[in-house]
Amino acid sequence: MGYYETIGVTRSGDPGFIRGISYHHHHNHRGHHHHREHRCKCFEGCCGVSLVKFNELQNEVQNCRDEKVRIVHDRDHYRTVVVELNSNYTQLNNNYTQLSEKYKQLSDTNEWHHGENARLQSDNDRLVYENDQLRRCVAGEDGQVEALKRRIKVLKRESDAKDQLYRDKSLEARELRHTIKDLDKKVGAYKERYDGAALTLRIRDRELREKEDVICKQNIEIQRLEHLLRYRRDGW
Repeated sequence: MGYYETIGVTRSGDPGFIRGISYHHHHNHRGHHHHREHRCKCFEGCCGVSLVKFNELQNEVQNCRDEKVRIVHDRDHYRTVVVELNSNYTQLNNNYTQLSEKYKQLSDTNEWHHGENARLQSDNDRLVYENDQLRRCVAGEDGQVEALKRRIKVLKRESDAKDQLYRDKSLEARELRHTIKDLDKKVGAYKERYDGAALTLRIRDRELREKEDVICKQNIEIQRLEHLLRYRRDGW
C-alpha cells in the first residue's frame, strides 16, 4: 500500500493537494502466482483529476494566452502595414491615372501639330510652285513676286515653329512614357506587397480565432474543475 497526491478539498474547506492511499497488488505463493491490478482509493471530496493533469492544463492555457498575445500583436502590425500599403497604392494609382491622361493629351496635341505641319508644308509647296509659275509668266511684275516671296517666308517660319513645337512635344511624350512605365512597375510592386500583407493578415486572424477557441474550451474545463472543487467543499 502506498500514497499519491491529487487535488481535493481539505478540512478547512479550501482546495489543496491531498495524499490518497494506493492499494498495490499482493502476492500469493500458494500454487499459482496471482496478480491483482493496481487501483487507487478515491476519497470523498476528490474532483476527479490528478495534480499532473491539472498543472498541464493550466500550463497549456498560459501558453495559449501567450501565443494569442503574439498573434494579436502580429495581426495589428499587419493591419497597419495593409493600411499604409493601401494608401500608397491608391496615391500611386492616382498619379498613374493623371500621367496617363496627360500623355493622351500630349499625344492628341502631337497628332494635331503633325496634321498642321503637313498642311503648312502643302501650302508652302503650292506657293513655291505658284511662285515659279509667276516668275516664268510675269517676269516684269516684281511687286507681286516679292509679295509672294514674303508670304512664303512667313509660312516657312510658321512651319519651322510648328516643327520645333512638334519635336518638343514628342520629346516630352517620350519622357512621359518612361515615367509612366516606371510608375507602372512601382504600382505592380506595391500591389504585390499589399496582396502579401493582406494574405498574412487573414492567416493571423484565422490563427487568432483558433487560439481563442482553444482558450475558451480550456477555460470551460478549468471552470468545471473549479466548480467541482467548490461543490465538494460545500458538501464536505
